[in-house]
Amino acid sequence: MNRDAFREGTYPLTRRLFVIVKADGSRDEAAGRAYVDILLSPEGQTLIEQTGFVSIR
Repeated sequence: MNRDAFREGTYPLTRRLFVIVKADGSRDEAAGRAYVDILLSPEGQTLIEQTGFVSIR
């Protein structure tokens, strides 16, 4: 697998996945930010790679 090509977006079959967080000071925003923090943590990035996706960090 060419991880550099995935990260650069030059691999022919790639797509970006976005996590959108509501920014209104609500409970939903707090939950969304916690989810993003987990995904971007070293542990989250390891789990992402273990499932076959390419991490962004």
